[in-house]
Amino acid sequence: MLLVVTAAAVVTISLPLLLPVTGIGLPVSRLTYIVSGAHLEWPRPGDRLRATESGEYVARNVVPARMAMRHDGVIYLAMPRLRRGVPFTLGAVEYDPCVSTIEPPVSPYPCAAAHRNAARPGSGNGSWTMVNVVDVYLDDGGVLWALDIGMVNLLEDGGAVVVRPPMVFAFDTDTNDVSTAKQQ
Repeated sequence: MLLVVTAAAVVTISLPLLLPVTGIGLPVSRLTYIVSGAHLEWPRPGDRLRATESGEYVARNVVPARMAMRHDGVIYLAMPRLRRGVPFTLGAVEYDPCVSTIEPPVSPYPCAAAHRNAARPGSGNGSWTMVNVVDVYLDDGGVLWALDIGMVNLLEDGGAVVVRPPMVFAFDTDTNDVSTAKQQ
């Protein structure tokens, strides 16, 4: 796997020849994605504009940092909230053999509600809200483990904001349900 981060917050993901990917119809050596903060999927029309105007979305601040890939080609991305303007911190890119694009949209994983208002202390909905996922790991059983450090804006001038203690989330990637959420 090659993960390249550039100054424009664009990530190129190229996958190795030996990684078995079923059902995508392309040799894995030909599967290359360019992922950037400019190509996010939004729940409703107009959400992108509202989030941009309010400062909740700043495309250049959305930088995928870690990734994990399922056997069927779904890529899970950790997008840390190092600065303001990252609308969701865990995303997914689904391979669609009917759509030919090298810049697929990144969707909030498992859903947009899991990330809502998580960047403000006391605004989340308990242990379910993801604050700042910095690492992901997909085990052999299809469980996606996500490390959430519980603080945001680590690179802002005002300093990091602690929202809650760190947590580890475990998602069943077949159902997209949280199977475990443990506070550290």
